[in-house]
Amino acid sequence: MKHYWIFGMALVASILLLAVPGFTQTYTDVANITAARAESDGTYVNITGKVKVLGHGKLQFNPIYPDFAVQDTSGTDGQTGIFVYYGSKVEGISEGSTISGLKGQLINYNDMWEISLQNSLITAYTPTIYTGGDVLPDPAPLVLTGTEYTTNYANYEGELIQLAGTFDSPGGTFPSGNTNHDFTTSDAQAIVVRVFGASDLPGDPIPSGTQTIIGNAAIYQANIQIWPRFDTDLQVWTAPTPTPGPTTAVSVHWELYQ
Repeated sequence: MKHYWIFGMALVASILLLAVPGFTQTYTDVANITAARAESDGTYVNITGKVKVLGHGKLQFNPIYPDFAVQDTSGTDGQTGIFVYYGSKVEGISEGSTISGLKGQLINYNDMWEISLQNSLITAYTPTIYTGGDVLPDPAPLVLTGTEYTTNYANYEGELIQLAGTFDSPGGTFPSGNTNHDFTTSDAQAIVVRVFGASDLPGDPIPSGTQTIIGNAAIYQANIQIWPRFDTDLQVWTAPTPTPGPTTAVSVHWELYQ
């Protein structure tokens, strides 16, 4: 993602503001991702609560403009996520890190909310990184139907989700670079699978048949997408094993009367 218009505005602002001695960018402290997403477009936010870093294969989808997602347990469905753009400025983190003190500018970019660090007013920093018993558990992907996802997309943006369906054009391998692939969910909803060159998928076969696909819920110019990260995010779908119901034993007792 190349935010040229944002960068141009930020550059002008930087020249003006950095000329002021002692200028320091101020941030609005928010407790979690849900609270950050409720702020106005352009607000500088600092997420003070714990969030989990969801890297994308190599912790970045784009090697020039690295980004990643974060998720926490706020929100009506028990989890909320958001993307972090220009994430190379967040230092010392890795896939699965639990952090707090994530700072950046809240921006709606082509219909998707993100925390952008591209603005030159935001300098590189190291958030608080937790270890041991303070580490948040890895979030389980939220299993959705295509209809649930496309109808209520805003509830899931940035979160780790799981869908089932088929690729419209199977065969061959995922190309290098960033590519889009049409995917039809098992309940006949059309979405886009965005495969990034810095994920683990380029070079892997584009599978046929019904697949389960795990990735981050995303959107670009009204096109609803899912962004897988690892080879293991694509698996052949298998029907769930039915749970046997309770059995009822019938006891028959005969008595003989003389």
